[in-house]
Amino acid sequence: KIVGQHLENRRTAQLARVQDPPPHGGLVEINGKGPFIFMLDTGAESIFISQKLANQLNISAAERQEIRVQGFCGIEMAEYASLAKVKMGNYQLTNLETVILSSPVLKLLEVDGILGQNFLNNYQQYWRFNQKNPENFPADGSLLLTP
Repeated sequence: KIVGQHLENRRTAQLARVQDPPPHGGLVEINGKGPFIFMLDTGAESIFISQKLANQLNISAAERQEIRVQGFCGIEMAEYASLAKVKMGNYQLTNLETVILSSPVLKLLEVDGILGQNFLNNYQQYWRFNQKNPENFPADGSLLLTP
C-alpha cells in the first residue's frame, strides 16, 4: 500500500510504501467511496477499473461507452466512463476518464484498479527505490508528488 505523509512544505506530500500485501498498490478513493487498492502504472495512459468496482461505484450502462483497448494482454473489448473524483493521499482530481475491464487481469494483480498517467501526469513525479530483493525488484520505495 502507499500512504500519504505530510511534509514541512504543505504543497508536497510523500507517498511511502508499507509492507502490507500487495506491495505494489496505493489506496485510492473514487467518487467519495473506498479506499480501493490500485496499482500505480507509469506505462498506463489512463485509469483502469474492474467491472466489480464499476458496479460498486454505480456507473450506469448509460454512462458507459464500448471501446477496444490494446494492453499487455492484447486487444480486448472494454468500456469507457468518466469518474467525478479520484483521490490518492492528499491529491484529488475531477472528471478523469477510466477504462472498465472485463478481463481477469486486475483480479490476478490483486488490485481493484490501475492508476495511470491521466492522474499521475498532473504532478511532478519523483520515484525513489531502495535495495533490490532476491527477485531483483526494489524491496521498498516511495513516490513524491508535487503540484
